[in-house]
Amino acid sequence: MKILVANLGSTSFKYRLFDLSDPAEPVLARGAVERIGAASSPCTVHLPSGPQTREAAVPDHGVAVRMCLEQLTDPSTGVLKSADEVAASRGWYSPWWHYEHDPETRAALDLIRTDHFSRFDPGAFVPLYD
Repeated sequence: MKILVANLGSTSFKYRLFDLSDPAEPVLARGAVERIGAASSPCTVHLPSGPQTREAAVPDHGVAVRMCLEQLTDPSTGVLKSADEVAASRGWYSPWWHYEHDPETRAALDLIRTDHFSRFDPGAFVPLYD
């Protein structure tokens, strides 16, 4: 199973692609697009064939995601045949399963929900839980 994990900041997009069927080498690729919205944005991907960097105009995060998928599915250097290899997990993934079946995850989320980490800003993390 292949999972794409993304971290979107205000002007950046970073990602890692994991292959959970290979515990010895679970990270298939990683990359980043920095300075989204600037005239020129550095776009880097680290693949088994080696790192690649290019500069491009990336006006928004949607373009950054498309660039990521183009790099990962490139016929000569990519590690995916198509984006469908990752998208297939959408139908079965349930974040609530982890809350319901993992006591440590449940305890951590309950601390977040009850303002343990935000005593001076009650409700700050409610959107994470809801």
